[in-house]
Amino acid sequence: MSIHTILVIGATVLVAHAALSLKHTVIDAQDSSSVVIDSSGDLAKSAPALVRRQEPLNRAEALIKVAEMEDKMAEDQDLYVLIGDNLCSGGGLWKRYELNAITPGEYSVCAASCNSKEECVGFDVGTTGCNLYTQKAVAIGTWPSVQFNVVEAFAGQGDHDAFPQSPSDLTLGDSQHGRDELYKCYRKTYYNPADSYYWLIGSGTCSGGGAWKRYKMTPGTYETCEHACNLRDECIGFDQGTWEVQESVLQVNRGSFTSTLQTTTGCFMYTQKPVYGAWPDVEVSSPLDGEGSRRESHPTTPYELTAGSPSSMAAHNVNNETRCFGKTHWVNLEQYYMELGQQTCEGGGEWKHYKMDTADVQHCKDKCDEKQECVGLDHDGGECRLYTNAALSSGSWEGVTFDGSGAFAGSGDHDKYAPTPFSLSPSTEAADSSKSCLAKTHFMES
Repeated sequence: MSIHTILVIGATVLVAHAALSLKHTVIDAQDSSSVVIDSSGDLAKSAPALVRRQEPLNRAEALIKVAEMEDKMAEDQDLYVLIGDNLCSGGGLWKRYELNAITPGEYSVCAASCNSKEECVGFDVGTTGCNLYTQKAVAIGTWPSVQFNVVEAFAGQGDHDAFPQSPSDLTLGDSQHGRDELYKCYRKTYYNPADSYYWLIGSGTCSGGGAWKRYKMTPGTYETCEHACNLRDECIGFDQGTWEVQESVLQVNRGSFTSTLQTTTGCFMYTQKPVYGAWPDVEVSSPLDGEGSRRESHPTTPYELTAGSPSSMAAHNVNNETRCFGKTHWVNLEQYYMELGQQTCEGGGEWKHYKMDTADVQHCKDKCDEKQECVGLDHDGGECRLYTNAALSSGSWEGVTFDGSGAFAGSGDHDKYAPTPFSLSPSTEAADSSKSCLAKTHFMES
């Protein structure tokens, strides 16, 4: 996908600003728990690394771009350290995400994108774009213009098929590809320790006060459960341990019987609200009910998760080995949607849309959550219009009104589907507190 440089820089900076305001953080990136590094470190050799190539670039043009990039890096000189000329692939390329919306790659765009994620520890940039390296998986739909391998990071090589845990793990490669494509490797100077993204709440399942609604993942080790929780911002914590599956009863020595407890590893994932769409390895289609007054309730913050007694959900706490963990970096529920204005979303003309009668804007948000294609909505106090980036089949969206079998028409140049949330803009009419135009902040680009 190719888009104008200014638009990508603007979108990336907007996301960087939004990311800083959206996250509630227990660990402050600037406090004593953070780490500062310099450019020292051993340089390792690597096998040639491959990054997807787009249009070829004249080498003279590429050198001009590199010079421009070096001029721009002065703005962020305290945030990143230049390690050298090549990919950050010493010992093999690490797991990574890719940003090649602009080619040749530009330092300012790659740096702004890395800045927007606390877990990003560095990047390399060259004529084919940039690779972004993170300490852990990035939540689905939260990094605009950055390419995922469906919903995961791109695989690393050999022993480096893992996430680098600190900037110092990024060392300079010596591949011909890195030299030919004029790559430069940069490390972040400030970063959070990789083990600071969760805290141990206590022993037992996260069922203190009664079980919440939750999702199941089995088998599940601590590492695989943490990775799954990282993939969804809605996930604010999990408990992990040994689960009882069943008792196998065997007859021995005529009438004598013995029983053997069959177990597996597993975890419950706790989310702020229902999850729709991709969540690898988690049984997202069948959330489990909570108990009592929490039967239909989700915990809204990690602080609502408390450890239960050993007898609470005992079948999921064999030998009292289960532990409850909470996220230290999480998103406020209200910030899954951004208000663009106190008007309807008719700026530049109305986009194709679907409708729903409701006086409750939260009901409208919940309905938009159900569809990955939904990019935003507007609400006038009695009706909401739901904007999507693609057509939906009639009858596939319960409670939503179609125009016959399709969407309601847009107007003029907007008689089409809005491609992204920020394609929506409020009308020029006077602000009205009963109206709102809202863009989804978590969105998977098609």
